[in-house]
Formats: sequence, structure tokens, C-alpha cells
Amino acid sequence: MQLHKKIIKAWKNEFGDLKNSSTTLTQVLSSKFSGDKPPSDDEIKKALKDLLDVPKIAPLVAIILTVPIPGTSIGYLVVMNSLKKITKDKIDLIPKRFGEIFEEDTEEE
Repeated sequence: MQLHKKIIKAWKNEFGDLKNSSTTLTQVLSSKFSGDKPPSDDEIKKALKDLLDVPKIAPLVAIILTVPIPGTSIGYLVVMNSLKKITKDKIDLIPKRFGEIFEEDTEEE
């Protein structure tokens, strides 16, 4: 698959995860007030884990909106992936779905 298609797919998946997480957490709050059945503990844990990607997405959004140079966001992802490899996964600033782009590239080779 071409790189730009992988990136578009990663954005869609990342925002889909965030939407599902916010829906789950909204259900938790509404169940407290309306008496509806709350989501399971696993769903809540997954939602909270997905929300940890928000601070990782923010720099990408800022780069896309402020830097007019094409390929800057891809360069950022490459630098962050290199940092992750150099630190042996101690520093991970790549959102989950964007990290899958690099995992797919290594699997294809």
C-alpha cells in the first residue's frame, strides 16, 4: 500500500478510536445518572488507553496546520520512530495507529 494511503488510514483509525473512547466514557457518566448499564471494565480500560494517544497526536496536528513544507509530518514520524528504536521503546511519541505504518513496512520487507 502506498505511504499516503497508509497515513490517511492511520488518521481515520486514530480518530475512530478516539470517538469510540469518548462514547464509552460518556456511557459511564450517563449510567451514573440514568441507571443504564455501564460499559465493562475492559471497555473502560481500552478507552482510557486510547485516550493516551491524544498528547501524541497534538504535535502532528500542529505540524500539519502550521508548517507549509510537504512531508514534514512524515519526517516527524520518522524521527520519532528512530528515537523509539534508539531508546529501545522507552520513549514512544508515535500514536498507536501511526506506529502500525512502520510495523507494516518491516513486515513487507
